[in-house]
Amino acid sequence: MPDRRPGSAWLALMEYLVRAIAEAPDRLAADRVGRHLEQTVCLHLLNDWAARAGLDPAEPGRSVVPRHVRLAEAYMAEHAASLPAMTEVARAAGVSLRSLTDAFRRFRGYTPSAFLRERRLQEVRRLLQAGGSDMTVSRAAYTMGYVNLGEFARSYRARFGERPSETLRS
Repeated sequence: MPDRRPGSAWLALMEYLVRAIAEAPDRLAADRVGRHLEQTVCLHLLNDWAARAGLDPAEPGRSVVPRHVRLAEAYMAEHAASLPAMTEVARAAGVSLRSLTDAFRRFRGYTPSAFLRERRLQEVRRLLQAGGSDMTVSRAAYTMGYVNLGEFARSYRARFGERPSETLRS
């Protein structure tokens, strides 16, 4: 059974470090062993600090978001109306599609496709709210790349709780 007393994890880690250093003191500077020990101590420090601060580093949205996620979000925001393929988004962010999808799930809690869908719906809503005498639901939907107006209307209502035409009239 693990020791739950305060500091026991640190004590176990220090004992591990002492044993590792004693067994291979000459390998620490020039080998992966030294880097491994350094990373272990740093991770333990970060996890201990996060726990004391009441944070869970594994919780989506709580960690610092990687640059490639922010690049992908910016790219999708800029190109939302042209419906970029996710492979194109990943390429613009400089990573593989799998890496991008995994990072979105881990750091945002949703997929890149879900981000793009939400971005497009939000932009249609903005267009409808801005209105104007020549604005129609069809025009706003087509502007953001929707071609199936029935599917668009269902998605819009599911997301905002009202029909697009109600948003336009308000």
